Amino acid sequence: YKIYTYHVFTQRPCPKKQRYGYMYWHALNRKKLYDVLQVFVGTHDFKAFSKKNGEVDTIRTIIAIDVEDDHELGFIITIKGISFLQYMVRRIVGSALAIASDEQRSKEEIVSLLKNNNVFVKNLPKAPAKGLCLEKIVYQGESI
Repeated sequence: YKIYTYHVFTQRPCPKKQRYGYMYWHALNRKKLYDVLQVFVGTHDFKAFSKKNGEVDTIRTIIAIDVEDDHELGFIITIKGISFLQYMVRRIVGSALAIASDEQRSKEEIVSLLKNNNVFVKNLPKAPAKGLCLEKIVYQGESI
């Protein structure tokens, strides 16, 4: 499996660090963010969260998602999964941030997208590449 982290800054970082995270200016509900991210855990069809490609199987398994404080700048989202599609992590993070920062939206939007496996949503929010880091690849039989 692979472990990705995504750094989200809620305070302006120093210039040395700003390239390593996404500065998110909108106020957001951290509990709602965590709840939305937990919807992705499990085996789902992630067609709506990938780059459109008709030949690729889009069923993937997310083992765990965690959100931890980066007390200095914001927080870090950690996603552990068996395999990922192109743009999948960035779209998961982007859509979760969008829902968590809008009181009118709910995690049911994500539930609906994951259940409807014939949908490809072109305008799904995609977090920028800066902030995303492949932290580790764990091979079969290897322990962390």
